[in-house]
Amino acid sequence: MRTIFISYKSTFLTNTRASSS
Repeated sequence: MRTIFISYKSTFLTNTRASSS
């Protein structure tokens, strides 16, 4: 469960970064 949370967070950060760019 923890791994999924980290993965989700990483994906969210990447998505936000890409969107910002």
